Amino acid sequence: IFDPFFTTKIHGSGIGLAICRQFVRARNGNLKLYAREGGGTVAEVILPAEHK
Repeated sequence: IFDPFFTTKIHGSGIGLAICRQFVRARNGNLKLYAREGGGTVAEVILPAEHK
């Protein structure tokens, strides 16, 4: 589902999650999706903390 232009929707472009993952990875992070029991999805974005 992170592939560009992957969609299950008639009016979807399928580019959203691909862009999100690219944005997060460019910042040395990770994007994970989990199926939630009872329905729905949980999106987890993990980004490194900036040290000053």
